[in-house]
Amino acid sequence: MSLTKSAGYNIIFIGSGISCTATLLCLLDKLENNLQGYPIRIGVIEKNNEFWKGVPYSNRSSVNSLTITNFGEFVPVTEKEQFISWLVKNQRQWMYELKQKGGAAASVWLENNIQYIRNEQWDQIYIPRYLFGEYLNEKIKIKIDIAQKNQTVVITYIRGMAVDIDKNNKSGYEVKISDKDGLDISVHGDKIVLCIGSPPVKCISNLIGPANYTYINDTYHPSLPDNLERIQAGISTLAKKEERNILILGSNASSLELVYLINSNASLKNSINRIIVLSGSGALPGRIINDKVTNFKFRNLLFLKSQDVFSSSDLMLAIGRDIAFAELNGVKIADVYTLLSDLIIELLGKLEDAEKEKFYCLHGADFSKIIRRAGAEYGDAATKLENSGKLTIVKGLLLALKTTADTGKGALVVYRPGNELSEQIFPFHFSVIVNCGGFETLDSSSSSELISNLIAKKFCKVNCTGRGFSVNEKFEATEGLYIMGPLLGGIFNAKTKLWHVENAKSIFHLANRMVRTFII
Repeated sequence: MSLTKSAGYNIIFIGSGISCTATLLCLLDKLENNLQGYPIRIGVIEKNNEFWKGVPYSNRSSVNSLTITNFGEFVPVTEKEQFISWLVKNQRQWMYELKQKGGAAASVWLENNIQYIRNEQWDQIYIPRYLFGEYLNEKIKIKIDIAQKNQTVVITYIRGMAVDIDKNNKSGYEVKISDKDGLDISVHGDKIVLCIGSPPVKCISNLIGPANYTYINDTYHPSLPDNLERIQAGISTLAKKEERNILILGSNASSLELVYLINSNASLKNSINRIIVLSGSGALPGRIINDKVTNFKFRNLLFLKSQDVFSSSDLMLAIGRDIAFAELNGVKIADVYTLLSDLIIELLGKLEDAEKEKFYCLHGADFSKIIRRAGAEYGDAATKLENSGKLTIVKGLLLALKTTADTGKGALVVYRPGNELSEQIFPFHFSVIVNCGGFETLDSSSSSELISNLIAKKFCKVNCTGRGFSVNEKFEATEGLYIMGPLLGGIFNAKTKLWHVENAKSIFHLANRMVRTFII
């Protein structure tokens, strides 16, 4: 369908990533028996060149990027059976393509997991994420084709960036779009579903002097493979190996993924001198060990369990003390994750509603950081690099990046180690600096023009976490304007309570609940 300036839609999706895909799949199921006599008009606005996959599952990621948790934890319940059938049916094709596109890293992954694949023990595998994107892409295209042939829906694909939303004189909204040619167009929608993923990446602000190093602000922009090439180019021009150092700011999943991909690329790994990961926690996500048996007892949490009344602060304090005690005794949090999670769920159930909301609001995100985990491939890659002396994880706070005055090559990094007040400078220069520090908090000065306008116009109100928008039980930020995906982080109402909405399983679950509220 071509787009006209006066185009109007019953529903407009802004963003076509996994949040949109999950919602649209549920909506198409609901509309299968549409008896209204006319098709529902749906517009889908997407700024990138791929629809239906989103950043983690698209060509902006790497074919060698894996799920951070295993198949059983990752795959949405509603999709599991169909996805496994797709993997089995297309096994020869995707394995061949994976080898061709992923090279040596993909071959190693296949060798390590072939027995699980042959025995269909999918729950044990950390699969290449792009496979889920390929599956979703194929599934939704088939669903859309059937729906359009049956005249249930008419879907228009709109390439461009939504930059503003206004109330229409009639009912509904007017969405302003800047298209790929720089032209501004507007489209009308009775309902808007905001599916733009996470907030923009938080930029590093304390840069001093002109940059004489390679700086990557977002590992997935324009794509992870492009940025791996930039890293290679940034160190290849340096004759002395001791100058080929990389600084990674932040120790989240993206940071660990980058470490894994560097370790999987022999040419890149061998040409690097040092990789320093600098973060507030000083720790990468813990390695998951399947069927790990432990007798560890969460003494402080078990004490709270025996109490009739306690606060959200009491709960977070007990978590911190038990985790510190575990680490002191050589027990890794990844090994006791299930025990800890079950206990936290039970204790949250005992909190009074006001205190429970405080935990979701003030402590939930910090708790998620503490219990971050990753599979064997990712964890082992980091361990190998650490054991070889190439990787060091440093607990500290970045203070400034300064241009070197002596050699003119690389940056000097000023940081505050651990909980100390003193400043230090790393004893070597960095030719490449990669920002994996997370996302912006939401406010009217957001680098996203759309987010900034939505907040300024009070169409969306930032919830108490600063990471998501407040919504009602229908997932509306305001009447007819729905939120789906990571911007629901911190949702707390009678029907839905989540402080973190990043994984596919949560998004599919919430999308199904939201679509049930739609009145078309």
